[in-house]
Amino acid sequence: MVVALVQPSSDIRFLILLGAVVQIIMILPITYKILKRGYNNYENYQKLTNQT
Repeated sequence: MVVALVQPSSDIRFLILLGAVVQIIMILPITYKILKRGYNNYENYQKLTNQT
């Protein structure tokens, strides 16, 4: 975020900030629910490894 603030080019600044916003949205738990994706997959992995 600091790089985006000190970047003189507005195009580069916009792309850095857009990338950060997309990353934030994609890791929110509500996004997983909307896209019907698994969340806390490490728990499923732990269950599978404990069964063997």
